[in-house]
Amino acid sequence: MKSRGICSICAKISKKNAVMKKRAQPWIDIFLFSNVFISWIASGSSWLTATVFHLDLPPLFSTLLFFSTLSSYSLHWYLTPISITHSNRIIWTLSNKNILLKCFVVSSILTAILLILHFNLWIYFLPAAFLTLLYTAPKLPFRPFRHLQHWAIAKTLYLSVLWTFVTVLLPILSAKNAPALQGIHWIFIANRFLLIHPICILFDFRDRKEDKHHGIKSLITYASVKDLYFMLFFITIGFFGTLWFFFQQNLAFDLLISLAAPYMMVLLTFRHSIVTKSDYWFYGVMDGLILASTVILWIFKLHF
Repeated sequence: MKSRGICSICAKISKKNAVMKKRAQPWIDIFLFSNVFISWIASGSSWLTATVFHLDLPPLFSTLLFFSTLSSYSLHWYLTPISITHSNRIIWTLSNKNILLKCFVVSSILTAILLILHFNLWIYFLPAAFLTLLYTAPKLPFRPFRHLQHWAIAKTLYLSVLWTFVTVLLPILSAKNAPALQGIHWIFIANRFLLIHPICILFDFRDRKEDKHHGIKSLITYASVKDLYFMLFFITIGFFGTLWFFFQQNLAFDLLISLAAPYMMVLLTFRHSIVTKSDYWFYGVMDGLILASTVILWIFKLHF
């Protein structure tokens, strides 16, 4: 009788949790799939760069980065064609294209207004906008752009470089006290790239069937699991090499931990990331690891 009572209580708790999850999930979907979270990641990552190098960023720089990222990602996903997969993200995207279109229009207008207020930043944001549009171009419904899919051999590397440029180099160049780029700046750029790149590799490996269906030929599309571990081995050597350099430069302990922790998470979850197809894992956890250094460093500064 006692065990039946416990089972009954567990059943009620499970039912209640299921209802709560059902209620919460639409908001999680909006947060992740409307590109608000990825835009927050880009904006928050600029704070990390500014903190490391004591940069005096222009007012509303992070806001500008947020809306420009939201604009580019909204367009990218709005142009996403019907997919052979039925993931949560694809289903949400195809059902909410009006939201993505509104996000694109509103964020583009706000980006333009902010760039007018910070006119001197055009020279840095325009190349970033062009490179981002070039990544989205194969999705445009015009034949010349469609052909770019067949030349996307290094698209994983391209996206990694683009994200590194936007979150690290762009804040450095845009700062009022912009420093002359020296060795420590390039090592930091390399460190962030070596965190972002394996995450991008895992994304493209997950989407390889979709890419093959649309004729996108990248190196990761045809890579095996063994190839991924081979790449991870050399990326890991490079990543911890940059950390050793920072250690030799007597970089603050809290910053070293902040930089190392997300990559350790990538290593510990690498096997799981290869086998899972979960959109919530990739767009929540894996994308979130790019922002993790910012969050960890912020916690250190807040409490220590």
